[in-house]
Amino acid sequence: MNKRFSKKLLDKHDKITKQFVIDNLPFFLEVEYPGLVLFENGNKYGVDLVGVTTAEKVVCVEVEHKLDEGWENEYPYEDIRIPYRKLKFAQSEDETLFVLVNYNFTRMALIPATTLLEIKPTKINTRYVRGEDFFCIPTELVRFFEIPDGKKESSEQRFRQFKLVQDAQEETGQGQPQAQSGDVQELWGQHEKRGL
Repeated sequence: MNKRFSKKLLDKHDKITKQFVIDNLPFFLEVEYPGLVLFENGNKYGVDLVGVTTAEKVVCVEVEHKLDEGWENEYPYEDIRIPYRKLKFAQSEDETLFVLVNYNFTRMALIPATTLLEIKPTKINTRYVRGEDFFCIPTELVRFFEIPDGKKESSEQRFRQFKLVQDAQEETGQGQPQAQSGDVQELWGQHEKRGL
């Protein structure tokens, strides 16, 4: 059984986390994806971010903010769990990356879709649902990135922004309004839109 979609949880973390990845991930992937530029996907049912490199290679990125306060520095667990319901993104014809951001926006974990596809799903009980299927990715198959000192101020600002939104939502009982996405169609130019 999969966890039911929660707009409240999504609104609480989604926009801030996506922007953090847009701002930071290309720095770490400059060798593999030169000139990578990421944008929010205009398809709200598709992968979170889409991008293109200077060689016009399309890259898709699915983003998650880990709310576990235990992951502030080194990742403390044996594996990273990606919900089975995200398999559809891993099966895209475009290269897809899964990126997790730690609680305080100082570290990221990266899992290529090809790694996810090699793992057999496992049923796990979570605080939201019993018996949800996850891909449990051993940490030795994951790339971890620490935000460099020069960008730490940005991480601290992002974390303060996240906490302000979280506190305001708790006080008012309302979700953060959905942000406008960038114009992804303009980025594609000659690329066909493939239902990302």
